[in-house]
Amino acid sequence: MRIRFLIFNVLCLWVAACVPRAQVHPALVEDTLYFGLSTPQGPVTPDQWNDYLSKEVTPRFPDGLTSWDAKGQWKDSSGTIGKEPTKVLLLIHPDNPTEDRAIQEIINIYKSEFHQESVMRVRSRPDVSF
Repeated sequence: MRIRFLIFNVLCLWVAACVPRAQVHPALVEDTLYFGLSTPQGPVTPDQWNDYLSKEVTPRFPDGLTSWDAKGQWKDSSGTIGKEPTKVLLLIHPDNPTEDRAIQEIINIYKSEFHQESVMRVRSRPDVSF
């Protein structure tokens, strides 16, 4: 009887070890950045955006990113509604000071290079698994 119990437990442990598990990544954050494409010199072109991604964003976040087109709208301090084409950039990355600095760097570079007053940043804590 004990041998059956032992065999049963060994089989249960073996089966449990063979079950694939989702790889969970704790301590990740999601930053979604909104980049206005209207500048005093005209709109940011697709080539300029792709160049910015290649030179500034990808080296800082080589593990991956997602970018898409959007239409932005806001109310300025005088109450006027402004509208402009927008790029949205989604980055999921470790929550640490190095990555946080990298996010701020890409924001500052974009603002300087394309003469923007601001880049909106929305941060959340996703539940990520692969």
